[in-house]
Amino acid sequence: MTGIYLEPGRSIFAQNSKTYYKIIKYLGQGGNAIAFRVQCTEGPYRGIAFVLKVQYNLSTPARRERFARETAFLKEETHPAILRHFDDGDYRLPDGRIYPFVITNYCPQNLEKLIAQGNISFPSKVLYACQLLSALQLLQKKNIIHRDIKPNNIFINGSDAILGDFGLIKVLNPIEEAGLADDDDIQMINDTAFHAADGYTAMPYYYRTPELVAYANKKDVLHIESDVFQLGLVFAKLFTGENPLVESADIKAPIQLKKIGRVVDTEDGGLVFNLIRDMLTLDYRQRAKVNDLLSSFTMLYEKVGK
Repeated sequence: MTGIYLEPGRSIFAQNSKTYYKIIKYLGQGGNAIAFRVQCTEGPYRGIAFVLKVQYNLSTPARRERFARETAFLKEETHPAILRHFDDGDYRLPDGRIYPFVITNYCPQNLEKLIAQGNISFPSKVLYACQLLSALQLLQKKNIIHRDIKPNNIFINGSDAILGDFGLIKVLNPIEEAGLADDDDIQMINDTAFHAADGYTAMPYYYRTPELVAYANKKDVLHIESDVFQLGLVFAKLFTGENPLVESADIKAPIQLKKIGRVVDTEDGGLVFNLIRDMLTLDYRQRAKVNDLLSSFTMLYEKVGK
């Protein structure tokens, strides 16, 4: 637990909106931020539950810049399958230390919890796939790589799947594409998981990709197709119940895949299996494209979502 744990009942003031948010419940923390469920206590959003995410690891300028970049990204995005920014500000300790925070929409479930419950209908799975591919399509149009797509970072609100946790996003402009990973970047990859608390499960190594491994080993630059592979692992877990990535305690270990499980209880299982297989092609140059995947899943939902 960090030294900035906020007790339930304490109120946090957002200077930008001049609004108070009351701490309701601790949700979890990672290597860089800590999250709480809060409730707005005044203004137009009074009574609405949100998530307060406080950046507590400010050990380097790069980490401060990443949180500012994540906040700026959320501020400008309105896509319904991307986490929404509502407010932000600074939390000030009595000793003068300042920690930035952001307020986002609260969703009662994440995909990891929902998969564990084992009662997602096939049409709902297909709809979630469509929504997440739509979010990924937007990111790719902006040449942004997410790098941390996993069920714990996908939030569920009714029939909506929402992609969140953009702390590792990177814009792949020509200058950044030309450079290999630095030590801070690799450490950020290591620090992505929430500690186990309130249903959040630490899974920093289960959704690695060939491109992230090559990047961590300083053997290649980042490639935006990495997100397709990562989402393919999520889809495998969603539709088959199993993540085919061979587990490793070393983030830099080569990627190995087990046989993808069967998609059962539907006549369209073969189609979904093939789409997942094409997402998990090890060579990013041969991997399925987001637009093609979105077209396939959209047509499938038109069939099964009636």
